[in-house]
Amino acid sequence: MDEQRDGSPGLTIPLLAGRYELRSLIGEGGIAEVYAAFDRVLRRKVAVKVLRETMATDRRVVARFRREARAAGRLAHPNIVSLHDVGMDGDVPFMVMELVSGEALSETIWREAPLPAERAAEIGEQVADALAFAHDLGLLHQDVKPGNIMLTRSGQVKVLDFGIARAWTPSLPSDPSEVLGTAEYLSPEQARGRELDGRSDIYSLGIVLYEMLTGRPPFEAESPAAVARLHVEEEPLPARRVTPGIPPALDRIVIRCLAKDPKARYQRAAQLTADLRRFRASTVGITAPLPPGRATDELDAAVDPDDSRQVRRAPRPLRRTVSLALLLVVASVLAAVAVPFFVRDQAKPTPPHRSRPALAAPIGLLAKTSCDGFLKAKVQLSWYSGGASPADGYAVYRSESRNGPWEKIELLAGRSATGFLDPHLNTGATYLYAVRSTAGSRMSSPSAVAQADTPSICLF
Repeated sequence: MDEQRDGSPGLTIPLLAGRYELRSLIGEGGIAEVYAAFDRVLRRKVAVKVLRETMATDRRVVARFRREARAAGRLAHPNIVSLHDVGMDGDVPFMVMELVSGEALSETIWREAPLPAERAAEIGEQVADALAFAHDLGLLHQDVKPGNIMLTRSGQVKVLDFGIARAWTPSLPSDPSEVLGTAEYLSPEQARGRELDGRSDIYSLGIVLYEMLTGRPPFEAESPAAVARLHVEEEPLPARRVTPGIPPALDRIVIRCLAKDPKARYQRAAQLTADLRRFRASTVGITAPLPPGRATDELDAAVDPDDSRQVRRAPRPLRRTVSLALLLVVASVLAAVAVPFFVRDQAKPTPPHRSRPALAAPIGLLAKTSCDGFLKAKVQLSWYSGGASPADGYAVYRSESRNGPWEKIELLAGRSATGFLDPHLNTGATYLYAVRSTAGSRMSSPSAVAQADTPSICLF
């Protein structure tokens, strides 16, 4: 990787493959880093995902990275982040993608949940449409979660990170020793290491819908293994029990997505897209044509009957009287039979609400300062995950005073993201940092505060 000066004394910009200026780190995981970059040839902003140099010698990791690039290259869809280019810089592979301006759905949930039913359905519809497209190409996502769903400033949904996507081959079981995904969003068959198909992604999207509507995933526990076990063994509390006021039709769509048996779920993502669109049409008056797919029984029942058939079946006065009498008799019989069952059902105790385990805050936060060019400093943060809590990322906060205000400067995805570089800071200044663990839309209490005093002067 070359470095080019940008005109400032002592300040250089990494240049990838002689074309892409890497301007800022916007995400990182165990095997790769993602940078906001600038394409010098096409004069546009892009996102560049670069395999870590320490991973470039691992054949399995390189093969997975190339598999992701091949998958992304096939996924040309308005709700999927598009791939622009792939290449090598020396021995290190990279891919260039669309740079999405907006925020992760996990951030929106954390700030606004529970979301209005119509908005949750609209977001879910776009994600389902993206999954339907990928499934038709024979690709599964396998890690559908709010952190992998971006909301652009225009309101469009973009599904990210098909990094663990693999070919859908239902006749060949997945390797049980390699369970991929995030515990809170695993399907039961993923948790068991079983054979997967598109219905696994539908289950995970059901979890996302549930979290948008309630502010939390349906299953939480002290460890990822315990969460996975709940996906296999426990039935979720209906979303309407957590957030009263959710329309019954939407609640039933979510319940169908979360069926333990894949045969009881939507069999294709296009069917889920159709039902979510029908639900939105019934609430906000959407008149766009509906995609093909089987609607839920409740939404089918809401369709107006054919008026001509109503006219032909209009009863005569005598028939109306006889029909009313028969109806009263039948109603009396049904009431006599149903009352004992109703009373017995009312006597059943309400299942206890599972308390949410506390999410441990990060520990051992350390801040080291150094120079970052001419009259600029940087702070390198590091910390450890707190306990065995199922964190899926971290939020980093910064302030220039212990009394605040505190500014959230970064949201990092992945349990392994236990470090952050804060560059281009003022010299001779004091900065305070705190970090919170995240799990879906939840956040822990802040870590202990770390103080960073930058050098008084930086010349290089």
